[in-house]
Amino acid sequence: MPEVTTSNIQQPKTGSLATRRNVVICFSLILVMSVLLTYVQYYSYYNDTDRSADNTNPIITKTPTISSPVITEAGSDELPNGWVYKGDGQCGVMIPVPPQTEPYIAPYDPERPPSVTEDKGSGRYWDYGRGVFWPDLLTLLPNGEANYQQSAITYASPDEASGYISATVVVSCIPNTGSYNNEQALSLLKERINNYNMDTSDKGMRPSTYEIISAIQGTRWGQNVIDIDINGTNGVYMFFTTPKYIYEIRSFGESTDSFTRETADKILMNLKFN
Repeated sequence: MPEVTTSNIQQPKTGSLATRRNVVICFSLILVMSVLLTYVQYYSYYNDTDRSADNTNPIITKTPTISSPVITEAGSDELPNGWVYKGDGQCGVMIPVPPQTEPYIAPYDPERPPSVTEDKGSGRYWDYGRGVFWPDLLTLLPNGEANYQQSAITYASPDEASGYISATVVVSCIPNTGSYNNEQALSLLKERINNYNMDTSDKGMRPSTYEIISAIQGTRWGQNVIDIDINGTNGVYMFFTTPKYIYEIRSFGESTDSFTRETADKILMNLKFN
């Protein structure tokens, strides 16, 4: 029987245990360091983002599809006291606008007779941007119905919806894509009127036919203008071209008040075109 000594008794593998403990410790340290590093990166990212938001424009994520025209305003020594020019970018025109003070407004009187044809007591004022009539002649021209623009001013009360028009000045235009001069545009208009009159289909609210009674050349607003008288319509159509637009301008209404009519004429004659 062999002799038992301390040298041949198996001792615990202390080296292996120590190695495993070191591995566990290292792994734990790495895990803790990873968590700390992630937190530092997260904090740094959002802190930098917050600071940069104050110094840079935000990213636009939604673009409005509908916007109101921007109205510009300018005074002029050419206008009566209190009047201003206003424009909304349509047709390159600035319209003179009377102030909302007497005598250019008709203060509302709840006791007035219930007739829409009476300006006195109606609450009417010169409301810039309020149109009441679509262009008539321009919509007969190619693509006129789809491409017209308008800038207008109407003497009306805020809630008026009777269909009665006291007074209005309306500037309508379409792009002059054919580079027409006045005579060429008038010739085209006559051709389109002839085609329109020959059409026997239902024309809705439009007249069954148009007839040019007269076309008189004149000068207005620094432009050569043709005053066209159409049979059966209210007033003349002021028709002219520029390199950019073909214009149709009208001033009409049913008011019998002399001051209202004079004011409408003053607005019409002081239009400014770019």
